[in-house]
Amino acid sequence: HTTPAKTRGTPQNVLLTGATGFVGAQLLHDLLRDTGAVVHCLVRAEDAGAAQARIVANLREYRLWEPEFAARVRAVPGDLGSPRFGLKRAEYEQLAYVVDVVLHNGAMVNLVREYAAHRQVNVCGTKEILRFACTGHAKPTHFVSTLSVLVDGGVEEPAPAAAYPNDGYSQSKLVGERLMDAAAERGLPVAIYRLGEIMPHSRLGVPSRNGLVDLLVSACVRLGLTFRSKIALDYLPVDRASALVVAAGDRGEIGYFHLRQPRNTQLDDVLDTFRRICRLKEASYDEFLDRLRSADADDRDLARVLTLLPSDEADLPALFAAPAGRFHAERADRVARQAGLAWLPPGDEVFESYALCVVSD
Repeated sequence: HTTPAKTRGTPQNVLLTGATGFVGAQLLHDLLRDTGAVVHCLVRAEDAGAAQARIVANLREYRLWEPEFAARVRAVPGDLGSPRFGLKRAEYEQLAYVVDVVLHNGAMVNLVREYAAHRQVNVCGTKEILRFACTGHAKPTHFVSTLSVLVDGGVEEPAPAAAYPNDGYSQSKLVGERLMDAAAERGLPVAIYRLGEIMPHSRLGVPSRNGLVDLLVSACVRLGLTFRSKIALDYLPVDRASALVVAAGDRGEIGYFHLRQPRNTQLDDVLDTFRRICRLKEASYDEFLDRLRSADADDRDLARVLTLLPSDEADLPALFAAPAGRFHAERADRVARQAGLAWLPPGDEVFESYALCVVSD
């Protein structure tokens, strides 16, 4: 039986999923830096030692590791999509007793695979998270979603019944939101964060391994070639998104929050910095595709970019999130103001951090 949620206050123990990803690394870092909580990280691994090694290696990759963090990271080897996360009953119940708050960020993200491929992790995993949140005392649950669940934009509230995203990942996140909505209706404290295009850290500049923009920029640098386009995107540095999520969690916020920039960024402005620093040549889009096609077929990252890019240049802008003016974010903006999170829009300094990091690698 579930007892009421613990009294609101700074969490002492947080369960975090997705800690070995891009956004997850930043969330873990910020939880450890900005709160006093012990963070229990559910990680797919053979044992606690291997799970801990994955967590630390991921933080190091994104230049976020600090030795003092070790004392407050608890690796939990398990499987998000399995009953009780694949844990023994006693381990599961002990974890449920200790944890105050759940931050569910873990997900499978594949922009070309269908809903069925995402269902086990993104839907069944969310069901398991909600079962955990309701085991013992009720645990406030924070769910990381995506703006792409709302095809036509909108306000910070549940998606309309007619919402139906085009890609399998977004469809699975929409179903996850529906599950969270149902739990909230039954009294579980729930917060849902719809994120825009998550970009490298505003100072450190380390890119994601799997982000579409990061894969495209990396391909440009590796080919020594760029193209001009009308691509507009939501350039939301990962540290800014994470800071707001952690602040909202610490404040006990519930409801929907849209995390996006107030103004779109032109990809050309980002690539201008790379053209200058990396001395990239300009070509037409068709020439760029031809170079991609002639690249090493065994190069997985370049092959992924080629798979994702349309053959018709006119279809390019539709691939990228450009939410300014389409998504309201009054509630997220309020949290940012109250938490003292004031940021300048991304510009040359942020783009240079990104470019210099790519060059140094």
